[in-house]
Amino acid sequence: MTDEEKSETFKKWHDLMNMSKAQLDRWADDPDHLLASLNRQEAGSIQSGFDSLRRIRTRITKKKDDWTADDYKAAKREISFVSRMLGNSPGDPVGDSGMSKWEISLKNWGHDPSLKSSPQYKKWKSWSSKKKASEDVQTFRMMCSSVPSDHPWNKNKDPLCTMVASTGLPDLLPYLDWLSKMT
Repeated sequence: MTDEEKSETFKKWHDLMNMSKAQLDRWADDPDHLLASLNRQEAGSIQSGFDSLRRIRTRITKKKDDWTADDYKAAKREISFVSRMLGNSPGDPVGDSGMSKWEISLKNWGHDPSLKSSPQYKKWKSWSSKKKASEDVQTFRMMCSSVPSDHPWNKNKDPLCTMVASTGLPDLLPYLDWLSKMT
């Protein structure tokens, strides 16, 4: 690898690895990091996200002059993986984490799409907003179903409680705001 190729790889890698050493360490301690990526046995001959996370945490603070041939080789794989993953769609949240496998995998590979420095921050933000709206509708449904039987809403079959089953959150925002002040 020429010096120019090394410089290009080093810069591109650091541009994609948008998590600090402290953020990577906290993420490695978070059990949610285990909800995506393959472990070493499942990965077989391919590099696992867990192994990459460990290597990235070590390499993130290394100076360019201290990088070895293995560092450059691993960095190229990581650049390739993160670049491909950024083109994918987030998907559904995994378990109670509130994160998709897309986000978890990217974080395991040193890139947090929820940071504004991510080229896919807007994609993550849009997904996050839709997920939040869905959670708000579910909360509203629970609130409607827990209205006491002697409450006027139940006597009159309040149309707003009925409407939540067939509409999205934007139509209900004023009502949710009002309702939160009433409870």
